[in-house]
Amino acid sequence: MNPLEILAFLAIIVVIIIVARIIKSDHANSITDKVYNRSDFATSKSHNQSDLDNIFSNVVDFLKSSDVYFRYGKNKKEKDYQQDLDQKLDLLKYKYGYEKAYEGYKEKQRIDFIINGIIGIEMKVYRGGSQVKKELFYQVSEYGTFCEKMVALVINLTQEDNSEIGRDIKQKLEEVMDKNNLEVIVKTTINPPQ
Repeated sequence: MNPLEILAFLAIIVVIIIVARIIKSDHANSITDKVYNRSDFATSKSHNQSDLDNIFSNVVDFLKSSDVYFRYGKNKKEKDYQQDLDQKLDLLKYKYGYEKAYEGYKEKQRIDFIINGIIGIEMKVYRGGSQVKKELFYQVSEYGTFCEKMVALVINLTQEDNSEIGRDIKQKLEEVMDKNNLEVIVKTTINPPQ
Protein backbone atom coordinates (compact mmCIF):
# COMPACT_ATOMS: atom_id res chain seq x y z
CA MET A 1 0.00 0.00 0.00
CA ASN A 2 1.22 3.42 -0.83
CA PRO A 3 0.96 6.31 1.67
CA LEU A 4 -2.15 7.74 -0.03
CA GLU A 5 -4.03 4.43 0.27
CA ILE A 6 -3.03 4.12 3.93
CA LEU A 7 -4.28 7.67 4.59
CA ALA A 8 -7.60 6.92 2.84
CA PHE A 9 -7.96 3.70 4.85
CA LEU A 10 -7.34 5.55 8.14
CA ALA A 11 -9.84 8.26 7.14
CA ILE A 12 -12.51 5.59 6.56
CA ILE A 13 -11.81 4.08 9.99
CA VAL A 14 -12.12 7.50 11.64
CA VAL A 15 -15.46 8.11 9.89
CA ILE A 16 -16.75 4.71 11.03
CA ILE A 17 -15.76 5.43 14.65
CA ILE A 18 -17.42 8.87 14.56
CA VAL A 19 -20.64 7.49 13.06
CA ALA A 20 -20.70 4.66 15.64
CA ARG A 21 -20.36 7.16 18.50
CA ILE A 22 -23.15 9.33 17.07
CA ILE A 23 -25.45 6.32 16.75
CA LYS A 24 -24.58 5.18 20.30
CA SER A 25 -25.23 8.70 21.63
CA ASP A 26 -28.60 8.91 19.84
CA HIS A 27 -29.55 5.48 21.20
CA ALA A 28 -28.63 6.49 24.76
CA ASN A 29 -30.68 9.67 24.41
CA SER A 30 -33.68 7.73 23.15
CA ILE A 31 -33.51 5.34 26.11
CA THR A 32 -33.61 8.06 28.74
CA ASP A 33 -36.95 9.83 28.47
CA LYS A 34 -36.03 12.46 31.03
CA VAL A 35 -33.19 13.21 33.38
CA TYR A 36 -34.59 14.52 36.63
CA ASN A 37 -32.87 17.00 38.87
CA ARG A 38 -33.59 17.97 42.46
CA SER A 39 -36.10 20.71 41.51
CA ASP A 40 -38.22 18.21 39.54
CA PHE A 41 -38.69 16.15 42.68
CA ALA A 42 -39.32 19.19 44.83
CA THR A 43 -42.22 20.23 42.59
CA SER A 44 -43.58 16.69 42.48
CA LYS A 45 -44.45 17.03 46.18
CA SER A 46 -47.40 19.18 45.10
CA HIS A 47 -49.53 16.07 44.44
CA ASN A 48 -52.22 15.61 47.05
CA GLN A 49 -52.12 12.39 49.04
CA SER A 50 -55.20 10.94 47.35
CA ASP A 51 -53.71 11.43 43.87
CA LEU A 52 -50.38 10.01 44.99
CA ASP A 53 -52.00 6.94 46.55
CA ASN A 54 -54.10 6.38 43.41
CA ILE A 55 -51.08 6.61 41.09
CA PHE A 56 -49.08 4.28 43.35
CA SER A 57 -51.94 1.77 43.49
CA ASN A 58 -52.29 1.81 39.69
CA VAL A 59 -48.55 1.34 39.17
CA VAL A 60 -48.39 -1.54 41.68
CA ASP A 61 -51.47 -3.25 40.20
CA PHE A 62 -50.03 -2.89 36.71
CA LEU A 63 -46.66 -4.35 37.72
CA LYS A 64 -48.39 -7.29 39.44
CA SER A 65 -50.64 -7.95 36.41
CA SER A 66 -50.10 -10.47 33.65
CA ASP A 67 -49.28 -7.54 31.34
CA VAL A 68 -45.85 -7.46 32.97
CA TYR A 69 -43.92 -10.67 32.39
CA PHE A 70 -40.32 -11.49 31.65
CA ARG A 71 -38.85 -14.22 29.51
CA TYR A 72 -35.84 -16.03 30.87
CA GLY A 73 -32.67 -15.77 28.84
CA LYS A 74 -29.49 -17.64 29.69
CA ASN A 75 -27.33 -14.62 28.89
CA LYS A 76 -29.78 -11.94 30.03
CA LYS A 77 -28.48 -9.44 32.52
CA GLU A 78 -30.38 -7.03 34.75
CA LYS A 79 -30.12 -4.33 32.08
CA ASP A 80 -31.90 -6.63 29.59
CA TYR A 81 -34.80 -7.16 32.00
CA GLN A 82 -34.94 -3.39 32.59
CA GLN A 83 -35.27 -2.80 28.86
CA ASP A 84 -38.08 -5.38 28.76
CA LEU A 85 -39.84 -3.46 31.54
CA ASP A 86 -39.26 -0.15 29.74
CA GLN A 87 -41.31 -1.48 26.82
CA LYS A 88 -44.05 -2.78 29.11
CA LEU A 89 -44.29 0.60 30.85
CA ASP A 90 -45.41 2.08 27.52
CA LEU A 91 -48.67 0.23 28.15
CA LEU A 92 -48.91 1.89 31.58
CA LYS A 93 -48.56 5.25 29.85
CA TYR A 94 -51.26 4.25 27.34
CA LYS A 95 -53.66 3.06 30.07
CA TYR A 96 -53.22 5.91 32.55
CA GLY A 97 -51.26 8.66 30.79
CA TYR A 98 -48.41 8.43 33.31
CA GLU A 99 -45.03 9.74 32.25
CA LYS A 100 -42.07 7.44 32.71
CA ALA A 101 -38.37 8.07 32.82
CA TYR A 102 -35.91 5.24 32.29
CA GLU A 103 -32.73 5.76 34.28
CA GLY A 104 -33.71 8.97 36.03
CA TYR A 105 -30.82 10.71 37.74
CA LYS A 106 -30.48 12.67 40.95
CA GLU A 107 -26.97 14.02 41.31
CA LYS A 108 -24.88 10.84 40.92
CA GLN A 109 -27.71 8.46 41.83
CA ARG A 110 -29.59 6.61 39.07
CA ILE A 111 -32.96 5.04 39.70
CA ASP A 112 -34.19 2.50 37.15
CA PHE A 113 -37.59 4.11 36.49
CA ILE A 114 -39.55 7.11 37.70
CA ILE A 115 -43.29 7.34 37.09
CA ASN A 116 -44.83 10.83 37.00
CA GLY A 117 -41.78 12.14 38.82
CA ILE A 118 -42.97 10.67 42.14
CA ILE A 119 -42.99 6.85 42.03
CA GLY A 120 -39.63 5.12 41.84
CA ILE A 121 -39.14 1.60 40.51
CA GLU A 122 -35.90 -0.18 41.29
CA MET A 123 -35.43 -3.52 39.56
CA LYS A 124 -33.16 -6.38 40.60
CA VAL A 125 -32.51 -9.92 39.38
CA TYR A 126 -32.48 -12.44 42.24
CA ARG A 127 -30.17 -15.41 41.87
CA GLY A 128 -30.13 -16.41 45.56
CA GLY A 129 -28.30 -15.10 48.60
CA SER A 130 -28.61 -11.70 50.23
CA GLN A 131 -27.01 -9.44 47.60
CA VAL A 132 -30.32 -8.16 46.17
CA LYS A 133 -31.62 -7.35 49.66
CA LYS A 134 -28.44 -5.39 50.47
CA GLU A 135 -28.51 -3.47 47.17
CA LEU A 136 -32.19 -2.61 47.51
CA PHE A 137 -31.70 -1.52 51.13
CA TYR A 138 -29.06 0.97 50.06
CA GLN A 139 -30.92 2.17 46.97
CA VAL A 140 -34.34 2.52 48.60
CA SER A 141 -32.81 4.49 51.47
CA GLU A 142 -31.17 6.83 48.93
CA TYR A 143 -34.03 7.13 46.43
CA GLY A 144 -36.67 7.38 49.13
CA THR A 145 -35.39 10.89 49.80
CA PHE A 146 -36.62 12.10 46.41
CA CYS A 147 -39.31 9.59 45.40
CA GLU A 148 -42.42 9.72 47.52
CA LYS A 149 -43.15 6.04 46.99
CA MET A 150 -40.99 3.15 45.83
CA VAL A 151 -41.50 -0.22 44.17
CA ALA A 152 -38.81 -2.88 44.37
CA LEU A 153 -39.39 -5.20 41.42
CA VAL A 154 -37.45 -8.44 41.77
CA ILE A 155 -37.08 -11.02 39.01
CA ASN A 156 -36.64 -14.42 40.67
CA LEU A 157 -34.39 -16.81 38.73
CA THR A 158 -34.32 -19.42 41.50
CA GLN A 159 -36.66 -22.14 42.68
CA GLU A 160 -37.27 -20.20 45.92
CA ASP A 161 -40.80 -19.10 46.77
CA ASN A 162 -41.63 -15.57 45.53
CA SER A 163 -43.68 -14.69 48.61
CA GLU A 164 -40.85 -15.66 50.98
CA ILE A 165 -38.32 -13.62 49.00
CA GLY A 166 -40.69 -10.65 48.92
CA ARG A 167 -41.47 -10.86 52.64
CA ASP A 168 -37.78 -11.04 53.53
CA ILE A 169 -36.86 -8.07 51.32
CA LYS A 170 -39.82 -5.95 52.43
CA GLN A 171 -39.06 -6.53 56.10
CA LYS A 172 -35.54 -5.19 55.55
CA LEU A 173 -36.66 -2.23 53.43
CA GLU A 174 -39.24 -1.14 56.03
CA GLU A 175 -36.26 -0.16 58.17
CA VAL A 176 -35.61 2.75 55.79
CA MET A 177 -39.03 3.54 54.29
CA ASP A 178 -42.58 3.60 55.61
CA LYS A 179 -44.43 0.41 54.60
CA ASN A 180 -47.28 2.50 53.13
CA ASN A 181 -44.84 4.08 50.67
CA LEU A 182 -43.19 0.85 49.64
CA GLU A 183 -44.13 -2.24 47.65
CA VAL A 184 -41.99 -5.29 46.89
CA ILE A 185 -43.06 -7.35 43.88
CA VAL A 186 -41.33 -10.64 43.05
CA LYS A 187 -41.96 -12.25 39.67
CA THR A 188 -40.67 -15.47 38.14
CA THR A 189 -39.66 -15.48 34.50
CA ILE A 190 -41.49 -17.35 31.78
CA ASN A 191 -39.47 -20.48 30.95
CA PRO A 192 -37.47 -20.29 34.19
CA PRO A 193 -34.04 -21.94 34.31
CA GLN A 194 -34.00 -25.62 35.27
